[in-house]
Amino acid sequence: MLLIKKGKNMQQIRDTSFDALKGVAIIAVVAIHSIGYSLMNPKFEPDLWSYYLVIACRQLLNFAVPVFIFISGYWTPTNISSGKEYGAFLKKRIPRVLIPYMFWSLIILAIFSFTGQDLHFREILTKLITGGAIGPYYFVILIIQLYLLTPLIQITDSKIYGIISIFLINLFSLLSLYVLRLHQHTDIPLQNYALPFYSWIIFYEVGRLMRRNEEKIFDKKDSYIIISGVIAGIIFSIFEAKILLLKYDNFEFAVSALKFSSFIYSISIIFAFMYLREFIKEWPQFLVRIGDRSFGIYLIHAPLIYIVASIIRNIYFFNLFHPFQLTYSFFIAIISLSISYMSITICQRVFSDSFCKKILGF
Repeated sequence: MLLIKKGKNMQQIRDTSFDALKGVAIIAVVAIHSIGYSLMNPKFEPDLWSYYLVIACRQLLNFAVPVFIFISGYWTPTNISSGKEYGAFLKKRIPRVLIPYMFWSLIILAIFSFTGQDLHFREILTKLITGGAIGPYYFVILIIQLYLLTPLIQITDSKIYGIISIFLINLFSLLSLYVLRLHQHTDIPLQNYALPFYSWIIFYEVGRLMRRNEEKIFDKKDSYIIISGVIAGIIFSIFEAKILLLKYDNFEFAVSALKFSSFIYSISIIFAFMYLREFIKEWPQFLVRIGDRSFGIYLIHAPLIYIVASIIRNIYFFNLFHPFQLTYSFFIAIISLSISYMSITICQRVFSDSFCKKILGF
């Protein structure tokens, strides 16, 4: 939020820059999962150019999760000085994400149960604790971990050795993934490598550091450095992905956001946003509206993508685009995003504001 002086009063207005950023990030999330579902289409027979084009473009989307973590870190309190403040912080933040997460997780697990999957109580409990009801839900458990650890992370904010320690924690986590995946050829489930806080903690800390230095961070002369960083990050990501595919035949690692090149690219995207934020006063309204509904889209988009992908694979018009995998994925993403957005809008008009926000996450 921003405060603008108006006469003797202070008027609070919404900082739409972060809504726009969330809009871009949630579009990237939907695109990532649309590509994943389209690649699983049995009618898709990848050839050299289309397969590597998809992998290359997939690198451009890997900023999504880091950006959401950065935003969460940016908007956490910069100074929690007592147990009472800590309790108030958790009371405000955790129910906001946990209750909608539980609601939609239970619905998804119930659907799985009705479709023939034999889910026992212990398995259901494990899925709820680990965000395993459906792939993207690990993110909620990840964010809750970071919220719980905020007082400890706060200690590092103003001390160089503390910041270095967070950097080293994340560095060691990344190095471990390289050793396990490339040296020991271990197949690591998503919840095992993406769920722990230490896999992403650097982005939370970057957000907190940016907030602590709210004064102007970049000048116009920094534009060349920012652009160079983003371009270098993209090139490095594509190059590393190609090595992981050709030399190690590891598709999951190649497209992952948890690799060195993707971290460099994501940090560059965050810096680029903070630079643009200094100079852009009016952000595109369609991105702001999508960003305002980003958590709701996140909660419901994955099953919608599955349904959309299952339907359009049997429609002749869309089958024409199978050789052009990116175009096919684009259709899935646009349709799924549109349905998600419209569904949220309808729910907001039908149900009470309290029910939508507290239960549905809209």
